[in-house]
Amino acid sequence: MLTRGPAALTRRAILAPLCSLTGVHTAVSRRDGLILQAQRFAGRTLAALIFLAPHSAANFTPMVEFLLKQLGPHGVQGIAAELDEHSAANVALQQAGLSVQAHQRIWKVVAAPAAGQDNLPWQPCLNRHALAVRLLRNNLVPAQLQHLEYGVADTRDSFVLHLDGKLCAFADVQRGPQGIWVQLAAEPHANMADSLMALLIQLRPRAARPVYISVRTHQDWLEPILEGLDAQPGPRQVVLVRRMVQPVKVHDVQRIARAAGIEASTIQYPVQTTAPMDEQ
Repeated sequence: MLTRGPAALTRRAILAPLCSLTGVHTAVSRRDGLILQAQRFAGRTLAALIFLAPHSAANFTPMVEFLLKQLGPHGVQGIAAELDEHSAANVALQQAGLSVQAHQRIWKVVAAPAAGQDNLPWQPCLNRHALAVRLLRNNLVPAQLQHLEYGVADTRDSFVLHLDGKLCAFADVQRGPQGIWVQLAAEPHANMADSLMALLIQLRPRAARPVYISVRTHQDWLEPILEGLDAQPGPRQVVLVRRMVQPVKVHDVQRIARAAGIEASTIQYPVQTTAPMDEQ
């Protein structure tokens, strides 16, 4: 919505019958007057909830279950939602089984800094940077949040920053006609204020096409820097997730194996074993 405008949601709703092509899946309850819509993305195991109505509804559980069943055959393993933590929709979705994974705030920049360095080494993100970007994210993002990858996986318009000879920041950039979305992963650095100025100069925000920078809690040290760049903070949001599988502890697997008469030592499983959740 921020990059393409509210009309993008209307277009997606019209094209809902073509979900196999568009990746947009819609659930409608005529009896309760509820609508829930999710977008799946190529290369991602999490889909994103993109539309919910009405926000005051209390019971979206059957519709969430329906969407999960529709998305499963497409390789989707769960759904995520980003919304105001004080909204009624937050309460309704948590009652439907989604749980809080992270908090974030979206900062809006409507003009490039009047003064700043535009020669700092932000470079286009190329295939050869993929491993370094992955290592950077693994170092910066808490382990319990590293699975929160959803949205467009295309990084051809994204940037990396090298300081003191190493990659220290990655800006995942998605552009649209009405806005530019940036998800930052950055190490604390003395030159980060100047570096953000340089990035904004490259992105050229303006009132008709602002830059939106998403900052999650583990990167909240960036917020004073953004405030100093005249960025406007949005409301605090929650990131909710519900997965189709639930973790099973190793000793539980062994107990189940013994009950089934299977020799537990013959079972091969990864460190985190999963099993399908019981259908409602």
